[in-house]
Amino acid sequence: MSTECPSQDTTHPLVQGTLLIVDDDAFNRDVLCRRLCRAGYTTVSAANGKQALELVRQQSFDLVLLDVKMPDMDGFAVLKSIRNTYTATELPIIMTTVISESADIVTALTLGANDYVTKPIDLPVVLARIRTQLSLKWANAEMAKAKEAAEAATCAKSTFLAVMSHELRTPMNGMLGMLNLLRYTTLTPGQREYMETAYNSAQSLLTLIDDLLDVSKIEAGKLELERIDFDVRQTIEDAVALFAERAYSKGLELVCDIPAKVPTHLCGDPTRLRQILTNLLGNAIKFTEQGEVVVRVVDVHETATRVQLRFEVYDTGIGIASEVQGRLFQAFTQAERSISRRYGGTGLGLAISKQLVELMGGSIGVESEAGQGATFWFTACFTPVASGIRPQRSDLRDVPVLLVATHATSRAVLEQCLRTWGLRPQHATDAQQALAMLREAGVQGQPYPLALLDMQLPDMDGIVLARTIKADPLLAPIRLVLMSLFGQCDDSVWEAGIALHLHKPVRQSALYDILLAAMGKTCDPLSAPPGEALPAALQGHILLVEDEPINRRVIQAMLNRLGVLIDCANNGQQALAAIAQHHYDLVLMDCQLPGMDGLETTRCLRQQEQQQHVARLPIIAMTANAQRGDRERCLAAGMDDYVTKPVERTVLIQVLSRWLPAYSS
Repeated sequence: MSTECPSQDTTHPLVQGTLLIVDDDAFNRDVLCRRLCRAGYTTVSAANGKQALELVRQQSFDLVLLDVKMPDMDGFAVLKSIRNTYTATELPIIMTTVISESADIVTALTLGANDYVTKPIDLPVVLARIRTQLSLKWANAEMAKAKEAAEAATCAKSTFLAVMSHELRTPMNGMLGMLNLLRYTTLTPGQREYMETAYNSAQSLLTLIDDLLDVSKIEAGKLELERIDFDVRQTIEDAVALFAERAYSKGLELVCDIPAKVPTHLCGDPTRLRQILTNLLGNAIKFTEQGEVVVRVVDVHETATRVQLRFEVYDTGIGIASEVQGRLFQAFTQAERSISRRYGGTGLGLAISKQLVELMGGSIGVESEAGQGATFWFTACFTPVASGIRPQRSDLRDVPVLLVATHATSRAVLEQCLRTWGLRPQHATDAQQALAMLREAGVQGQPYPLALLDMQLPDMDGIVLARTIKADPLLAPIRLVLMSLFGQCDDSVWEAGIALHLHKPVRQSALYDILLAAMGKTCDPLSAPPGEALPAALQGHILLVEDEPINRRVIQAMLNRLGVLIDCANNGQQALAAIAQHHYDLVLMDCQLPGMDGLETTRCLRQQEQQQHVARLPIIAMTANAQRGDRERCLAAGMDDYVTKPVERTVLIQVLSRWLPAYSS
């Protein structure tokens, strides 16, 4: 039965909606329907539970007024059945029961009733409770709509950011790539200054793009951490290596100090850890004109299920006054306006770092005084995994070694590494002192079998020192290892009699392997991780799949310098055709391709490999997207590794070194 009446309270915003009245007593139904109708509601009545359920299936109601005591099917059974379809916010149900039966009230609320009224029904009370439940329902409905709209907006925003990330990074790849290549050409001092200014400006723009993307994701609550196994030592050293050229071009010493007690293999988010370190390192180098920048792991708290590390980035820069330190970790905030004008920057890096550190279960802070340098520190928590600590073999124990290095901090870190591995290091701070110590040891019949030479010495460079050593018959048998900047050395290194060389800042694992090679303890002198002790060239035939002409030129120029053979394809179809006709050692695959994109091309190739029972061809993804999940999608499609555009030359070399063999003559 349905009853519709003109409302006597049409001004009240909650006097609207269709109510279902369920009661086996006809008098009670009629009274309630008439009074609710006069109050402005549309009412429908049911005489029993089965009729009520049928009505609920046939039409929608805003609220149900349900009697507990009914024959055949009582109100509890009806309530349970309705709750199988509708939640309490979707369809409010008010139970009616006699006042003396409090157990009915408890049962009704337990089964999902929103409220109850007692008989005999007091009309003002029931109207108030109906209005309360309808108010809550409509408020929840509005919240759901707002949530849906917000989610749609967030989705649209994420899509927009992904597209903009790609669109912005594509021309940035061309700009940075060409400028990076230009740096290795012959330029006049003025031209080099113009080029460096353009390169640094492009790098700053790329950093700003990345920071804005992260701020947007943090605000949307979409920034989540990965949980993957990684090598914490390699992650830290990778971050430091990215700043080597920038630091050394300013005359700064860049040092990475990771004690032997630091666990090697952890589970966490290496990408975000690297991002925090690069933010802090970038600031340290930017605000330091002379001296040093040192990255340290200074504390380890380890249990069976948790590893907390404390990281520090120390610099000898301009320092920070105590009164402005509290503002440093706020978005778009610099210590003071004059600093922003002189050094640039948006102030986003530290705010993002703070958010990331907190997501990693840690905290971040700074210790500094104006003009006295600064130490930024943070803690982060990880999960331990199966031990990956490199065993300290006895191959190098008791080997005397002379370390020739001027910079005190760098020298101390290297000496500590050497002692940890069982060597017996001594040091000299310049070339003349080194020659005197080497000759004295030779005269006494206890010559040094090995010497580590820094390229930068105050009285002569490392190559000149090496020539001097090799020209002396007493010293000539000494095995020499040179430590230099990437790209700083040429064939003169080998002509000077230097057996091997390392790139600064020195990675511990690379140092260990180089020492083994220098002492003849291993047959492979290039066994260091990618990016350290790199061969002069790589060998192999590469297929570059890239539709942007400028990006093709940039990557080709980078690859040409490595000595590999290169073919190009503009799209996925061309790539599959080329792979079918030629043998390739590796594919560099852009993800954003016209027609068949890089992911689909990879899936097709993997399917063909399975059908034809041929060896798996390594595929390296190149993408301009910077959103979370891009790496996972690439790997899920069958790709083997991943680089982000703009492609850094050093990163590209590291990745290719993992998949291509070194050239051997």
